[in-house]
Amino acid sequence: MIHRFLLSWGRLRGAMRGGESMRIALVIRATSGRGGMETVYKTVIRELIAQGETVKMFILQGTADPHWLEGLPYEIIGVPGAGRLRRYYDFTVSYVRALKAFNPDTVIVSDPNIIMFTKIAAMFLKPRLPVGTWVHFPVSTLKKTALLKYADYHFAVSQGIARELEQAAGKDGGSVHVLYNSILTREPFIPRSAAATFLFIGRLDENSKRVSDFITALSRVRGEFKAIVIGDGDDYPKLIALSNQLQLQDRIEWRGWVYKPWEHVPPVSALVLTSAFEAFGMVLVEAMSRGIPCLSTDCDYGPAEIIQPDANGWLVPVGDINAIAGRLQQIVENPERLPDSHAVQSSVARFDTTGIIATMRGILRSEVEKKRRKNLISLWKVVIFDGEKNE
Repeated sequence: MIHRFLLSWGRLRGAMRGGESMRIALVIRATSGRGGMETVYKTVIRELIAQGETVKMFILQGTADPHWLEGLPYEIIGVPGAGRLRRYYDFTVSYVRALKAFNPDTVIVSDPNIIMFTKIAAMFLKPRLPVGTWVHFPVSTLKKTALLKYADYHFAVSQGIARELEQAAGKDGGSVHVLYNSILTREPFIPRSAAATFLFIGRLDENSKRVSDFITALSRVRGEFKAIVIGDGDDYPKLIALSNQLQLQDRIEWRGWVYKPWEHVPPVSALVLTSAFEAFGMVLVEAMSRGIPCLSTDCDYGPAEIIQPDANGWLVPVGDINAIAGRLQQIVENPERLPDSHAVQSSVARFDTTGIIATMRGILRSEVEKKRRKNLISLWKVVIFDGEKNE
């Protein structure tokens, strides 16, 4: 009996790879290739590798725009628009083969629906590995959230998302760790504009971003100002029509989607975000890292965890167009009262990539070791049980 245990334990230890780097699989669903999530994935993967880990990203059903994948270790599984049978084949057989070939220590998935496919794949990998989640949307907007309880751990990009994950996963769900989205917090400063200039960068989607609130608020501002809108989406034509209806065609510059948008931002006064909901509000931190103060709605979740009123920006209620317009008017009339650029940049130092990824690595190592201890206990019980049966 002891010989059988030691032999199995030796195999388990062999799979642990001692002090070598962790092998981390990041599994995501099909993406546009043009969103903030892609920026986060790219930043995190590069920093994990820079800090000594081995990482590979698996993209189920591919990405519409592949430019963001340049220089990243990745594998695409399946094709966009595949039928149900082909999709199940890709999410099971092809996925299992891909994970088995990579042989990860842990798998992080971006969508609850991937949890069970990953758990099935993990049955073919020994010792069974921990599966974690890393969702970038409010849990209330996701499908199949009942599957969250089957994950071993969860990364939450904000305190609000952490609370939702704890509620959705339940008391038997995995541990929840707050891990803010990270950026390089010492970006070159973007100068302040001579005349008030307001910036929006993001997806033109009324359901989540409520850009029409920003446009309508601009129509109530008096004095010299202009706005720059960078991004695209299904509501692009409607928003342009609204700006024309409000006679703002000479005030708003529509730039559409721009690759690496921050490299093309001119001097501005403030960034504006009028969202109905966020998971974190990455664009706020990106702006502040360049010394730009931000005006944001106090939506669920994220902005209130980033913005320090009057120190690096301002919060207004969701949908309160008068409050948005009032704050914009103050910037037009009193540009000298804008927060200091250096203070704005310093306020987001806690989101710096190096520190956050070091924290992430510590959590991952802890979760991997926790799973291995459970495997060892299970192994010991099996050996004892088998030994007693055979005596």
